[in-house]
Order: sequence, then C-alpha cells, then structure tokens
Amino acid sequence: VKGYSSKEILLGFDEPIDPVFSLLPLAYKLDGIDPEIINSLNDSTRILRFEENLEEGKSYRLDVMQIPDLEGNFLRDTSVNFRFTDPTSFDYKSLVINELMPAPRADQDLPN
Repeated sequence: VKGYSSKEILLGFDEPIDPVFSLLPLAYKLDGIDPEIINSLNDSTRILRFEENLEEGKSYRLDVMQIPDLEGNFLRDTSVNFRFTDPTSFDYKSLVINELMPAPRADQDLPN
C-alpha cells in the first residue's frame, strides 16, 4: 500500500486477483471509510480513490476483506497500517533541474 495521489492509494497483491470482486467497494475500508472509485491498474494492482483528500504523513489502516484470487482462494480479512505520502506533491523549489543533455543529430537544425 502506498500513496498514488492526494485522494488515491495504490494497493498491490502478490498474485493476480479476481477482476470482478476486487472492484467492489465493500471489500475495502480505509479507517472505516469505503472508497468512492476502484480502478484496476493491472491484474494484481488496484487504485482506491476516496472522496476526501488524504493527510500527508498521517497513519491509516486499510482493511481488505474477501477478495479471491484467480483460483478462487479467498484472502483472509487483512488489515494493513501505513503512513500516507503523496508522490505527486512537490514543495516549491524541491525539484531543481541543473543540467540538460540533448542528443544532437546531424539531420537536425540544432548545433552540435
């Protein structure tokens, strides 16, 4: 589990999970709140979107319930504690580009 945006978390499983049951909001609770939208990134990764912004640095508890894998084996009810960080959030001047390295080609109008 890790932050994906200010309202989303990325949830990864170690094997492919059922594409129907894993998209049901009843299978997830973040501190008792159901996700608003669930998207599938690939066969073992889901993105959970919530109505409210998640707080940077706050500890959350995600409960995952009754999700089967492709073999029909159900995941036991599981709780995961994690600290939320938003990877899309940058402070002013936290990203500095101090060098550019173009790849000049003879067929371009740019000087070598």
